[in-house]
Amino acid sequence: MANLLPKASDYGPDEYPYDLTQAGEGLYPLKSAHTDLLELGGNLMFSTFTLASGIGVVEESLAPYQSKEGTLLSEDDWSLDEAMRFTRLFELKDANILPSPCGRDADNHYIYQPEGTESIKSELMKGRAALLTYTADTYKGNP
Repeated sequence: MANLLPKASDYGPDEYPYDLTQAGEGLYPLKSAHTDLLELGGNLMFSTFTLASGIGVVEESLAPYQSKEGTLLSEDDWSLDEAMRFTRLFELKDANILPSPCGRDADNHYIYQPEGTESIKSELMKGRAALLTYTADTYKGNP
C-alpha cells in the first residue's frame, strides 16, 4: 500500500521527510520497513490516473528503461530531464474499468470470473486497447 506524498509547503524549511522532487505527486510506502519504491508496484488505478493527468507513453528511445548510469539498479539515478515530464505520444481520452477475470472466493482462494474475460474481449473487438495488471502476491522481497 502507498499514499500520495504531501506537499512540501506543508512543512517548514529543511523538514520535508521525502524526496522533494516528488512532493505532492509521488508515492511513499505505508510500511516503514518497505522503502524500495521500485518494488512498490502499481495497479490499474495508478496507471489510469497517471495517463489521465497528461503524463503519457513515449518511445523507449526518448526515455530508456534504465538509470542515467545505464543500469537497472534501484540505487542509481532514475530521474528524467524536467522537459520530459509531460511528454507523450498518445493521449488518454476515455477509460473504462472492467471487471477482473480473477476474483477470490469465501476462503480467499483465486477463482476465475468469465465475465471479466468477456469484457476484455469485447473492448478488443471494438478496436480499443486493454490495460492488464497482475498480482505477484507470493513475492517475499529481500528485507
